[in-house]
Amino acid sequence: MSKKVQFTMNGIDEWDPAISTFFNFASYRDVLVSRRYTFDKLRGPSLGNLTTANLEPYDILVVVLPSINFTDSEIIDVMNWVRNGSGLFVLGD
Repeated sequence: MSKKVQFTMNGIDEWDPAISTFFNFASYRDVLVSRRYTFDKLRGPSLGNLTTANLEPYDILVVVLPSINFTDSEIIDVMNWVRNGSGLFVLGD
């Protein structure tokens, strides 16, 4: 059974809109996939997407360069999701 990773806020593939051209996360994705992770990208506006229902299928959430303000309910949902055994990886300055 593979684990699922959701990746937010930055481009992965050359056709993705990128917030930063300095980082290339395709290699990071490829390493995760080689270790049997399923890798998904969060599409559309991020605000309001981090709900309990949307996080439930995932094992890890990767947030890159978090330049938006997450809602209070998103913060609570992510905190509860992590408390229940899931992983959060945040990359930023």
